[in-house]
Amino acid sequence: MKITLVGIQNFRKLQKVKIDFSGQQTVLVGANNSGKTSAMDALIFF
Repeated sequence: MKITLVGIQNFRKLQKVKIDFSGQQTVLVGANNSGKTSAMDALIFF
């Protein structure tokens, strides 16, 4: 089984986010304090 899409809601600073995992690489890019670390923590907890 391959996970292709993850949805995160109401986790820390993230209200509603969808992360689409591409076939090769997925990169999280954003300004400081935009929720990149929160997204990674949610995936780690999962």
